[in-house]
Amino acid sequence: MSSFEYDKIADSGDAEKLKQILTQCFIGSSEEEEKYFQAVGLENFRIIRQNGEIAGGLAIIPFSQWWGGECISMAGIAAVGIAPEYRGSGAALALMQNTIREIHNRGVSISALFPAVQKLYRKVGYEQAGSFCNWEVKTENIQIHKSTLPLTAVDSNSEILRELYQKQASLNNGNLARNPFIWGNIFQNQDSQPVYTYLIGASDNPQGYVAFAQKRTDVDSLIQIRDWVVLTPEAAQSFWAFFAGMRYSYRSHFVNANRHDSLARCFNRSYDFDIARTKSKIKIIFPLDVADS
Repeated sequence: MSSFEYDKIADSGDAEKLKQILTQCFIGSSEEEEKYFQAVGLENFRIIRQNGEIAGGLAIIPFSQWWGGECISMAGIAAVGIAPEYRGSGAALALMQNTIREIHNRGVSISALFPAVQKLYRKVGYEQAGSFCNWEVKTENIQIHKSTLPLTAVDSNSEILRELYQKQASLNNGNLARNPFIWGNIFQNQDSQPVYTYLIGASDNPQGYVAFAQKRTDVDSLIQIRDWVVLTPEAAQSFWAFFAGMRYSYRSHFVNANRHDSLARCFNRSYDFDIARTKSKIKIIFPLDVADS
């Protein structure tokens, strides 16, 4: 029977080996993996060894989630990767079992992740608890053209963005109480594309914001919504009118949302645009107080 050892990263040699494994698993670059390790912090990575050799690892990122208007401690599981030569050996299962035991012993309330496949995680007690949707909206089909609130450019480091997000998140079960890692990912330039951020509403009474990047392909110009908050129907209407005004420059834009979010509530009678594509990922939450049952 194979012997596995679960541990923290002990030294730079461990860190480099895990970076190599995760770079191969996620088809990334060494530079991208280095940035990811710096953002997450070495202290939050765990490794699994088989007969003394590192077989894989993952990250445990401390979060909180809003439930019933209260922030509940949550451990986010990320970057789960096993080297190809160790797959099928039981290393992944041993890694997750030990991770769950550690989180449970810490007294953390729940754990969540967005897995590529569900089988492994259901073996250790996770269950489906939500979805992550990405809408592709054709800009020409947005029929809301009248904005009732002004939109003003704002610095992405402005504290007002954090305050507005917290107001919205506290009203929606499962929303994250974001940490610096998440905020950094939202506003980080990708493929040399800057992120533009606009406050929705007057500066002394903001009702939301939107952050987006612009991308040009060989055939299209697209908008990628990186983050948004709309606290009122007027903010939602102004959000859509803002992007409808770009219909002559951009074919479509992508936004993370679902049909129950505040962005969609102004369309509860009839949709004024077409949802061309929806992508979903499974979010799994595990109640750690039954980990030993």
